[in-house]
Amino acid sequence: MPIVPIFLKATVLPLAYLTEDVKWEVHINHVCNLLNKNYYVLQSLKSVTSLNTLRNVYFANFHSHLRYGILFWGSDPKSKEVFKIKKKRL
Repeated sequence: MPIVPIFLKATVLPLAYLTEDVKWEVHINHVCNLLNKNYYVLQSLKSVTSLNTLRNVYFANFHSHLRYGILFWGSDPKSKEVFKIKKKRL
């Protein structure tokens, strides 16, 4: 399943997507998808692991994707979607 739409050319930086017009939309969509997938993992582990293990998985998978490059893409208007996901999932 391609992350980048066909009509939008994006440059892949180390773990980041940046479009030709210097927009972070593709990267933000990618982060939203990762956060939703990692939330599913957390929900799956919730009934079979301890709270400490869940916390470790959260910081390893969910929080790390959220924080990576936030200084660059955090000011983009579309970044509110990422923070809504975080708020809704916690």
